[in-house]
Amino acid sequence: DIFEDPNAITVLADMPGVESGQLKIDLHDGVLTITGHAAAREGSNEVPVLHEYPPAETFQRSFTLSEVIDQEQIRATLKHGVLRLRLPKVEGAKPRQITIQTG
Repeated sequence: DIFEDPNAITVLADMPGVESGQLKIDLHDGVLTITGHAAAREGSNEVPVLHEYPPAETFQRSFTLSEVIDQEQIRATLKHGVLRLRLPKVEGAKPRQITIQTG
Protein backbone atom coordinates (compact mmCIF):
# COMPACT_ATOMS: atom_id res chain seq x y z
CA ASP A 1 0.00 0.00 0.00
CA ILE A 2 1.23 3.51 -0.79
CA PHE A 3 -0.08 6.66 0.88
CA GLU A 4 0.77 10.32 0.35
CA ASP A 5 0.42 13.38 2.55
CA PRO A 6 1.78 16.89 1.94
CA ASN A 7 5.13 16.03 3.57
CA ALA A 8 5.88 12.44 2.58
CA ILE A 9 4.98 9.23 0.83
CA THR A 10 4.50 6.16 3.03
CA VAL A 11 4.91 2.62 1.74
CA LEU A 12 3.47 -0.31 3.73
CA ALA A 13 4.67 -3.79 2.76
CA ASP A 14 3.35 -6.98 4.35
CA MET A 15 6.32 -9.25 5.02
CA PRO A 16 4.97 -12.27 6.93
CA GLY A 17 7.65 -14.26 8.72
CA VAL A 18 10.44 -11.81 7.89
CA GLU A 19 12.58 -10.72 10.85
CA SER A 20 14.66 -7.53 10.79
CA GLY A 21 17.86 -9.58 10.40
CA GLN A 22 16.53 -11.08 7.15
CA LEU A 23 15.43 -7.71 5.72
CA LYS A 24 17.57 -5.62 3.40
CA ILE A 25 16.68 -2.19 1.99
CA ASP A 26 18.97 -0.75 -0.68
CA LEU A 27 18.94 2.60 -2.46
CA HIS A 28 21.05 2.74 -5.61
CA ASP A 29 20.78 5.19 -8.52
CA GLY A 30 17.31 6.31 -7.41
CA VAL A 31 15.93 2.76 -7.16
CA LEU A 32 14.76 1.57 -3.73
CA THR A 33 14.84 -2.24 -3.39
CA ILE A 34 13.29 -4.17 -0.50
CA THR A 35 14.37 -7.79 -0.02
CA GLY A 36 13.22 -10.04 2.83
CA HIS A 37 13.60 -13.74 3.53
CA ALA A 38 10.99 -15.60 5.56
CA ALA A 39 12.20 -18.64 7.46
CA ALA A 40 10.15 -21.83 7.70
CA ARG A 41 8.01 -21.78 10.88
CA GLU A 42 7.10 -25.38 11.67
CA GLY A 43 8.56 -27.09 14.71
CA SER A 44 10.70 -30.25 14.68
CA ASN A 45 7.75 -32.61 15.23
CA GLU A 46 5.17 -30.69 13.15
CA VAL A 47 4.00 -31.55 9.65
CA PRO A 48 2.66 -28.68 7.49
CA VAL A 49 -1.03 -29.01 6.61
CA LEU A 50 -1.61 -25.65 4.89
CA HIS A 51 0.64 -22.72 3.99
CA GLU A 52 -0.77 -19.25 3.26
CA TYR A 53 2.53 -18.45 1.57
CA PRO A 54 5.43 -20.75 0.68
CA PRO A 55 7.87 -21.35 3.56
CA ALA A 56 11.38 -19.92 3.28
CA GLU A 57 10.16 -17.48 0.62
CA THR A 58 12.14 -14.44 -0.50
CA PHE A 59 10.15 -11.25 -1.02
CA GLN A 60 11.53 -8.53 -3.30
CA ARG A 61 10.11 -5.29 -4.64
CA SER A 62 11.76 -2.29 -6.32
CA PHE A 63 10.58 1.30 -6.73
CA THR A 64 12.07 4.10 -8.80
CA LEU A 65 12.06 7.26 -6.71
CA SER A 66 11.39 10.67 -8.20
CA GLU A 67 13.34 13.83 -7.44
CA VAL A 68 10.68 14.95 -4.95
CA ILE A 69 11.90 12.36 -2.39
CA ASP A 70 14.58 13.42 0.10
CA GLN A 71 16.62 10.22 -0.18
CA GLU A 72 18.82 11.10 2.83
CA GLN A 73 15.78 11.18 5.15
CA ILE A 74 14.12 7.84 4.28
CA ARG A 75 13.18 5.87 7.41
CA ALA A 76 12.09 2.24 7.81
CA THR A 77 10.41 0.33 10.64
CA LEU A 78 9.35 -3.33 10.82
CA LYS A 79 6.61 -4.22 13.29
CA HIS A 80 4.38 -7.32 13.41
CA GLY A 81 5.37 -8.35 9.87
CA VAL A 82 4.62 -4.97 8.30
CA LEU A 83 7.41 -2.83 6.88
CA ARG A 84 6.71 0.92 6.95
CA LEU A 85 8.89 3.15 4.79
CA ARG A 86 8.54 6.91 5.19
CA LEU A 87 9.82 8.78 2.15
CA PRO A 88 9.92 12.50 3.02
CA LYS A 89 9.55 15.05 0.25
CA VAL A 90 12.20 17.69 -0.40
CA GLU A 91 11.25 21.18 0.77
CA GLY A 92 10.63 22.50 -2.74
CA ALA A 93 8.09 19.72 -3.46
CA LYS A 94 5.92 20.38 -0.40
CA PRO A 95 2.76 22.40 -0.94
CA ARG A 96 2.82 25.87 0.55
CA GLN A 97 0.62 28.91 0.88
CA ILE A 98 1.69 32.01 -1.03
CA THR A 99 1.24 35.26 0.90
CA ILE A 100 -0.42 38.05 -1.06
CA GLN A 101 1.22 41.42 -0.54
CA THR A 102 -0.63 44.66 -1.08
CA GLY A 103 0.62 48.09 -1.92
